[in-house]
Amino acid sequence: MRIFGMLFSFLVGVQLARGMGAEGYGIYGLAMSVLALLSVPVEFGVPQLVTREVASAHVREDWDSLIGVLSWARRNLLVGASLMLLLVPAVLLASGYQLDSPFSLTLLMGLAMLVFTVFGNLYGAALRGLQYIVLGQLVETVARPALHSLLLLALTLVVASMQPAQAMGMGVVATAFSMLSALILLKKHLPEKARLASPAIKAGGWWSASVPMGLTEGMRVLQGHLMVLLLGVMATSTTVGIYKVAASVALLVSMPLTIFNIAIAPIMARLHAQRDPERMQRLAGWSALGMMSGSFILLLPFLLAGQPLLGALFGEDFRNSSTVLSIMGCGLILGGSLGPNATLLNMTGHERSVTRASFQALLLLALSGPVLIVIYGLIGAAFAYSASMLFWHWSMWREARRYLSIDASLLSLVNGWTWK
Repeated sequence: MRIFGMLFSFLVGVQLARGMGAEGYGIYGLAMSVLALLSVPVEFGVPQLVTREVASAHVREDWDSLIGVLSWARRNLLVGASLMLLLVPAVLLASGYQLDSPFSLTLLMGLAMLVFTVFGNLYGAALRGLQYIVLGQLVETVARPALHSLLLLALTLVVASMQPAQAMGMGVVATAFSMLSALILLKKHLPEKARLASPAIKAGGWWSASVPMGLTEGMRVLQGHLMVLLLGVMATSTTVGIYKVAASVALLVSMPLTIFNIAIAPIMARLHAQRDPERMQRLAGWSALGMMSGSFILLLPFLLAGQPLLGALFGEDFRNSSTVLSIMGCGLILGGSLGPNATLLNMTGHERSVTRASFQALLLLALSGPVLIVIYGLIGAAFAYSASMLFWHWSMWREARRYLSIDASLLSLVNGWTWK
C-alpha cells in the first residue's frame, strides 16, 4: 500500500507541475504546506489517541468507552475545523491578501480539504483500532491519490491551463470521497454492541495523552514543510515550485527508508520482548544496508541525468531542481546508512529520545534555514534540510548506542558484528 500510495502521489505531483508550471505549482505547494500546519492544531494527536483507545476498549469489550472516545474526538475535530474556517479568511485579510488572489483562492478552497482530511483520519484511525489495519489505510493511502490523479487528468481535458485553485478543487473531491468511504467502512465494521452503548467520556485523561502525541506530530509536519514556508516568504512562487519538485522526488527516493521502518517495527518489538539484542543488532545492520542501497538505486538516475530527466517528467521549468534533489537525496542516503534508529527506539520504550531528537533537528532547521536561504537561495534550503535530517538520524543513532548498546548503522556490518 505504501509503495502504490507513494507512486500515485508522485504521479499527482508530475501532473500538477506539468499542468501549472513552476509558479502555479509553487502557489499550490505553499497552500498545501499551510494546510498541513493548520491540521496539527485541529487534530492535535486525536487520531493517534483514537487508535490506541479504540484498540484497548475493543479488547476489554468496554463499548461505552469505545463509542465515547469516537464521540469526543468527533466533537473536538468539529470545533477545531470550524475555528479554522473562520480564522483563516480573517488572517488573510489582516495580512493584506486579497481573497480573490491565486494564493488566497487556493488556500480557501483547501480549507474544505482540511475538514475532510481530519475526519477521514479519524475514521481510519478507528478502523485500525478495531484491527482492520488494511482497510484503515487503504482508502487514504491509495484510493485518495489515485482518484486525485484521475480527476486531474479529466481537468486537463477540459481546461487549456490548470489553475492552482482548480487543482485544489480536484483534491477536495478526492478527499471527500476518501472520508465518506472511511466512514462507511467504520459503520459497517463497528461492533453491534458499540452501536447500542452509551458514550463514556474521559476527557481529562484523553487530553493529557493526546497533547504529547500532538506535539510530536506537529514537529514532524513542521520539519517537512518549514522550507516551503520559508521560501514562500523569502523567495518567489517559482522558487517554491522548483523546491517542491525536488522534495517530491526526494520523497520517492526515501521510500526504502519508510518500507524498512514499517516492516521491522513489530519484529524489533518482539525481539526486545524476547531479550535478544544480537538478533536486533543483525536486523538493524542489514536494514541499514537495505535502506541505503534502495535509496541510492532510486536516486542514481537523477544523479546521472537529473536535468533532462526532471525536464521530461515535470516540464522544462523544473530542470533546475536537479541540484537541489541531489543534495536532498544524498542526505537521505547518508541518513539511511545510520539505520532504523527511530523504529528501534520507539519499539523499545525510548520514544522520548525520538521526540527530543525531533525537537533538536527542527530547531536546527529553523535557525539555519533562513540564513542559508539568504546566502545561497535554493541550494541553501536543500543544505539546511539535509543537515537537519542528518542530525536527526545521528542523534537517534547515538541514543540507540547509549541505551541499547546497538549500532544500527552500516558500520556494524563492516565491523563484523552481523556476520557472527
